[in-house]
Amino acid sequence: MPTLAVAKNYLHKLLGREDFEKLCFEFGIELDDVTSQKEMYLREHGKNAQAAAAASGEAAKIEALSDEVIYKIDTPANRYDLLSAEGMAIALKVFLGMMKPRDILPRISKPVTSMVVNSKVKGVRDYVVCAI
Repeated sequence: MPTLAVAKNYLHKLLGREDFEKLCFEFGIELDDVTSQKEMYLREHGKNAQAAAAASGEAAKIEALSDEVIYKIDTPANRYDLLSAEGMAIALKVFLGMMKPRDILPRISKPVTSMVVNSKVKGVRDYVVCAI
């Protein structure tokens, strides 16, 4: 599954709510991890990463990493609209009834496509199916 990493404060600002973890369960998405840049770095480089960084003079690099809380959200592969913080916020607002679904396709007065069946094939093919 694709994973969306988004700052907690930014997502709360987009949603206008603070109860995101409960909302994940209701909406049917999985909150994979709650972490920060610093935690991710230390997890990737092992438990002794701070001591090794201090010894090599790179302690400032670790201190410069953010402590801001980051949500890592597993999203279904067929929901490409949930792969950004803004898309996630829109989907959740629609789910909660805070906004109406967007009309993605513009209204078209006349059909853009048509299917033409030649009368010569009537005896060969009684039924024709077309899908877009």
